[in-house]
Amino acid sequence: MVFMPTHYGAETNLHFVFCAVAICFLLGNWSGLDREKAKDYIIECQSYDGGFGLIPGSESHGEWTQLCMILASA
Repeated sequence: MVFMPTHYGAETNLHFVFCAVAICFLLGNWSGLDREKAKDYIIECQSYDGGFGLIPGSESHGEWTQLCMILASA
C-alpha cells in the first residue's frame, strides 16, 4: 500500500496520508479515502520502538509520531 500524489514517479510518505485525512475531515466527506488502507499504511510506518517513521521501515522520529497521533484522532 502506497500513498502518493500521482499514479507513478512521486515521493511516498505520511505527508500524503495526513493531507488526504485533513481534506476529508474538513469537507466532512470520507468517500474519497479508504480509511482501512490508510490505517494499515500508518501502522506499517510504526518502528520497533513504538514511534513512527516517515515511510514503512524507516527510523522513528518525534515529528512523524506526532503526525500519526493527529491522524489517529481524526
